[in-house]
Amino acid sequence: MTLATYTVLLGSYESLNEQEGLAERGDGAFYCFTDNRQLTSTFWEVHHVEPALPSDPVRSQRLLKIVGHELLRPFDTTFYLDNSVALKRPPSELVADWLTDPSLDIALPLHSYRESILDEFDELLNGRYDDPARLYEQLVHYAHDHPDSLTKRPYWTAMLARRRSERLDSAMSTWATHMLRYSRRDQLSARHVLDESGLSVNAIEIENFESPWHTWPIPLHRRVSQGRSTGRAAGPLIADLRSAERRAREAEQAKFEAEVTLAEAQGELDRLQHYLWEREDYVKELLANKDSEIESIHNSTTWRLASRLQRLLRRRQ
Repeated sequence: MTLATYTVLLGSYESLNEQEGLAERGDGAFYCFTDNRQLTSTFWEVHHVEPALPSDPVRSQRLLKIVGHELLRPFDTTFYLDNSVALKRPPSELVADWLTDPSLDIALPLHSYRESILDEFDELLNGRYDDPARLYEQLVHYAHDHPDSLTKRPYWTAMLARRRSERLDSAMSTWATHMLRYSRRDQLSARHVLDESGLSVNAIEIENFESPWHTWPIPLHRRVSQGRSTGRAAGPLIADLRSAERRAREAEQAKFEAEVTLAEAQGELDRLQHYLWEREDYVKELLANKDSEIESIHNSTTWRLASRLQRLLRRRQ
């Protein structure tokens, strides 16, 4: 396995995490992609990049996070690490543990303190982490296209272990499209895209703040304002979500009742058909018995004598 571990730091959002708490560096390459030409590091191999969207460093950072960089293409496995995550063990050990099955395409942690995607929408809106209009539009589209995904736990995308393939690249391209089209908070779209992608996903159950693998977040002199939206949250989001849930339940109940009614009608039709078959057999049997009785009468001595008597009477007349 060839492994590349990378992080992305754009827009002078925070200082670079040198992973000083990591006892061993581990195997593979270690890249930091940044737009800061003065940035140096003792841990990372620093590579300068131009943001894809110069006026939007957050989305530019997410884009590199999701689809990667040309330098990563020679590696069959990659591990993305958010700059605010401090590792306790080498990435090579983590990747080997998370991608144990060769059939796995991607491994990432589940969110440990959000119960559903709906909760994540609500938190982002209340915290002004993105434009409310984008959040509402994304919510409406997801509720229409795949409402079930909204009730699932979100993924925590600060650590991503991926095994490169064409189908993985395709799914990552779709994820990037959602991040560019909707909210820049990629955790909202990760669950939706991965559920629809058909990829084999290993959902890691760990505490996001602390685990045997990591600590998060660490102090990095972060400019918090850059991560927030300047828009004002508006609208009763929870009420809208509960209304959507109620409509989904009502539609499911209506579908169930229609299926029950159809099954009952089919059962009644089957019983009627069976009854008609029984009556048909009965009539056939009855007619067969009558024919037999008539034939028996015609062959009897009484019938023959009556026939002769009738002929004699006709002659005398």
